Amino acid sequence: MFPMIRTYQPADRYQVATLIGNCYARSYEACLVEALRENGDVAAEYVWDSDDGPDGHICMARHLYPDRWFILATVAVRPEKQGAGIGSDLVRAAVEAARQQDASAVTVLGHARYYQRFGFTRTAAERLETPFSLENTLMYPIRIETAGIEAELVYPPAYSRL
Repeated sequence: MFPMIRTYQPADRYQVATLIGNCYARSYEACLVEALRENGDVAAEYVWDSDDGPDGHICMARHLYPDRWFILATVAVRPEKQGAGIGSDLVRAAVEAARQQDASAVTVLGHARYYQRFGFTRTAAERLETPFSLENTLMYPIRIETAGIEAELVYPPAYSRL
């Protein structure tokens, strides 16, 4: 089988939780994804599938406000497969899913050096009010008028544990 990106299926739950747990130093990210699923806040979720099962996973959720804004919730790639482009392909797939769902913008809490290559910037997010570190908040403006907009980001309840 050729590796491919496909939509997450409930049967992937255990393998994806294990994958996420192996990629992050803390266990919260797997709990975050599970809570987003349970609350119906997931906008798109994909796995990078290979013969060995999921080598990568991405989850994108909906902000409660502004309307039609999404959050790149988690990106996880098996440690031994990192650097092979799997994470990049998953981020591109998630951003394309946001476009297909007529999203206005996608935000992410993460490392600027990694996400800037996809068009996420701190500059686009600099006037956003967020309960999290503005330094780690980046935005990808799908609709150009959202770049630099003043808005309060309201996250789903699953984020209250961060």
